[in-house]
Amino acid sequence: MKTEVVSTIKLDDKQRENVESELKRILGKDLNISYTEDKKILGGLIIKHEDKIINLSLKTKLKEMEKYLED
Repeated sequence: MKTEVVSTIKLDDKQRENVESELKRILGKDLNISYTEDKKILGGLIIKHEDKIINLSLKTKLKEMEKYLED
């Protein structure tokens, strides 16, 4: 199973280790994780696993806040 983690900056070894241990704890298995950088997300992480996307990016949080404040 391929899993992709997107961040704004390159994660160091300790950060990668933390991400991997949390994903293993949540999913209950070791994963083949690839890491990419995308400055457009502004901060946070986007995790893509199988057909699921967990968007924890700052860009998404700001859009959600903007939508909430408009209502």
